[in-house]
Amino acid sequence: MLKNVINRKDIVMIFLLAIYNFCFLGTEFFFDDMMALLTNSAGVVNAQNIVLGVSFIGVIVYPVFCKYLSDIVKRIISVMACIISIVCVFVIMQHQNYALVMGAGIVCFVILGVAGSAVCYITNKNISNRKHLAKMIGIAYALGVFTQYIYTNFVNDYYIKPIVLSLFMIAFICGMHIVSGGFFEEDTIESQKSKEKISFYKIKPDNPEIVVGALIVCVALMTIIFSTLDNAVTLVHASGDYNIGQWARLLLAVSGLAAGFIYDIKGRCFMPFIMFLVTVMSVASIIIITMGGPFIIGLSVFYVSAGFFVIFFMTSFMDISFMMKNPRLWAGMGRGLNNVCAILLTFVSTYLLEQDSQIFILIFSLVLFVMITCTMIAYYVPYFVAYRKIGEAAIKEDILKNLPKYANMEKIDAFAEAYALTEQEKKVVIQLLTNKEGVNSMIEQLYISRSTFYRYVDKLGDKTNTSSRKEFFQFFHDWEIK
Repeated sequence: MLKNVINRKDIVMIFLLAIYNFCFLGTEFFFDDMMALLTNSAGVVNAQNIVLGVSFIGVIVYPVFCKYLSDIVKRIISVMACIISIVCVFVIMQHQNYALVMGAGIVCFVILGVAGSAVCYITNKNISNRKHLAKMIGIAYALGVFTQYIYTNFVNDYYIKPIVLSLFMIAFICGMHIVSGGFFEEDTIESQKSKEKISFYKIKPDNPEIVVGALIVCVALMTIIFSTLDNAVTLVHASGDYNIGQWARLLLAVSGLAAGFIYDIKGRCFMPFIMFLVTVMSVASIIIITMGGPFIIGLSVFYVSAGFFVIFFMTSFMDISFMMKNPRLWAGMGRGLNNVCAILLTFVSTYLLEQDSQIFILIFSLVLFVMITCTMIAYYVPYFVAYRKIGEAAIKEDILKNLPKYANMEKIDAFAEAYALTEQEKKVVIQLLTNKEGVNSMIEQLYISRSTFYRYVDKLGDKTNTSSRKEFFQFFHDWEIK
């Protein structure tokens, strides 16, 4: 099955994405553990949100560097960035004081932000078949999370942990150089154009700015939910009450993998709706955790929903980047936006967690759902409109291609007017003239029942005094516009 989904080039990009995911998640986990030695659980949460938030700077920096720096400078900077990241990891390992660990974390995650944008853009540009983009992202995310699980639970030596992170960072930069000449790739890589049927991910709405704006707001609102959940489980982890890196963490890998395959169904047209349902489930998780329910249940639901969320915002922004003037900026915007929203909404989520009122949480959730629903509609309706326009144009093109030599749309319009045909009867005429696959195909194209179809045919026969399709063909052939 996978052989028909991805090729060797895609496999390379999957592994690069997987390595990046491990580097990002592994460094985040390592940073939290070291910071927990210097501050309380609330301090760890705040520190985590800050370093994740500053990764957004890297998202902004990446397209700027690509535009203004020469190829040699780009290659040198990418190597230096890798070295600096490794140094930062070892500084974090020392955990000498809060300021030093925080500073190293900020520098490291800015670089990781640049790396994330780079690998998303290069993957986006080199994928052989965009039909399977969500699958590729899901597979890469699952591999990254699974590797992080092994790293967290089986690499226990204090000095080995940063060495492993460093080796993966080196592997990432080497892979990027092999594929594209470093983070700041040259404009020599041409994406392969796949011969696919019309799908939502290939459509450019008439107003892409509205779509992008709605997507940004939608991800920001969802981030309130998932940031609240993340803060809740991180607080428990930092306090030492429960290790969130245990088996439940694997649910994140499974859900990310499942999300990739589910989202790609029917050209990703159901992706927003599925994500909305997952959001409902995540709010239930908030209620479970904050209302004193079993923590493991809330944690499990969080991991399942979080996997779907990650694949959603990564896939959505990589799809939408092709509509924009600067695809380098938007390809990696998903994770960057999620991270910066997490830091901006820290106080909102913290305030929510501090509330003991069930009514407050329910009201807050209801308002949030209404807002997410509105933005989801604003995000996806333009796709449906554009999809319908393209579909109608394709149908018209098919009709014109299959019309017999003695027919054209002008003649059909005149014929319909002369014999007072209804719009539906006119469509039946077109099917009779163009469809060569039989009645079943005709009724499928017309979205009517067999009995209804024959009723329209009888009406045409009465109006044209014909009793068979052959007679109708001959009648239409001989008929001339007066």
